[in-house]
Amino acid sequence: MPRETWKDFLSQTSEDVRLSRNERGCLRDLAEGKSGKQLRDMRKDLFAFVFNQLEGDKNRQLVEYLEDVLKVLQPKAAATPDAPNSMFFPGESGRDTLLAFLRSARQSLDVCVFTITDDAVARALTDAHKRGVRLRVITDDEKSQDRGSDAERLEDRGIPLRMDRSPSHMHNKFAIRDGNALLNGSYNWTRSAYRFNRENLVIHRHPKLVGDFQAEFERLWEAFA
Repeated sequence: MPRETWKDFLSQTSEDVRLSRNERGCLRDLAEGKSGKQLRDMRKDLFAFVFNQLEGDKNRQLVEYLEDVLKVLQPKAAATPDAPNSMFFPGESGRDTLLAFLRSARQSLDVCVFTITDDAVARALTDAHKRGVRLRVITDDEKSQDRGSDAERLEDRGIPLRMDRSPSHMHNKFAIRDGNALLNGSYNWTRSAYRFNRENLVIHRHPKLVGDFQAEFERLWEAFA
């Protein structure tokens, strides 16, 4: 996004000193996929813009406007996909972080999970595929036949998917995003897991750890061809 576009947005949306629902949506679109540095630069521009407007009776309203914008640019830590993070279940905040992790993929997403029955997760994967992310899924053959499994549905939507097809289980639960972030833990990608189960997930960005899991994914992908 050119810096001028962001500054134009500030100039246009601040005229009535409030963010409408439509403007909030546009702001989310502008902020989507931005790195931490890019978001910091956007916030700098925002503060500079408001500082230059601080004259006359609109001061209090401008501060409220600033607060509204920052609520969108600085989401809750639980939904920040780039921060190293540990999640424990049951609970929705960890699941929100998982979904944010999947939705923030820009180049590639390699998913290796025992089972997927959470429709929100399936939608996030389908959306990633639609926006051009190179998506691959490995799952367990027996669990793919469970009631509510999304495996067949994902495959029908053109997402490359492979299964172990063996008496033993493919019991891994991890995902690698854009080759530089790893999410793994005990958590099965099911509704019951976030609603009832005692589970955990961790996001890592250590290059060696991410590389080790990427190598294992490639090994399994070839083995299950």
